[in-house]
Amino acid sequence: MTEKEFYKLYWVPFKQIEDEFIRTFKYVDLTENNFNTNSSKFLKLILQIGSEVDICLNLYCNMFKKGNYKSIKQYSKVLVDKDFEFKEEKILIKNYDMEFQPWEGLFIQPINVKWWKIYNKIKHNRTGYLTINGITKKTYLYATLENVLISLGALYIVLMNIFSKIKNNRDESPIPGSKIYKLTSSRWKNCKWFSLGYISLNSGKIYLDNTKEWWF
Repeated sequence: MTEKEFYKLYWVPFKQIEDEFIRTFKYVDLTENNFNTNSSKFLKLILQIGSEVDICLNLYCNMFKKGNYKSIKQYSKVLVDKDFEFKEEKILIKNYDMEFQPWEGLFIQPINVKWWKIYNKIKHNRTGYLTINGITKKTYLYATLENVLISLGALYIVLMNIFSKIKNNRDESPIPGSKIYKLTSSRWKNCKWFSLGYISLNSGKIYLDNTKEWWF
């Protein structure tokens, strides 16, 4: 796969989903107080993100070992041998004091990736019941701000690692970069992070709004 194909087929769809998620911040602030807020919009986003993760994980695994992979278990078997550090990747939420490890639990048996379990249950039986961390409720009620934030971060991790395979290094991030996420694990310490923002001047002061696009 070429870098041009990566942008067109994988990075642009991610950016579109990210922008759609950012638009929800007009109605639900990105704060821990709102993490359990659920909505039909978040449900739609979780389904979109989960589908993209499935496609992109398949691609990433095939970059290591050609195969007809069809499940999270098969992805796990490939990555535990080929990229053990993958599960340890952490995402920093820009401009917020938040850090998550979306793929924690990928290499244990049974696999225990919470947001993936939620995505699958929503996909197959959203009116059924699901128990997470001892709490049982209707599956669609897990379509929350927090679970969209973490699942989209999980997709970002997969895409960044695909990009690193194409570039054969971890010194660059795609342009335009993510408006929400940055990777913090040590193997990305030399990566150049490209920011996006909208710059405005008011009374001699500079204001930045990272919900609007401007390259700088």
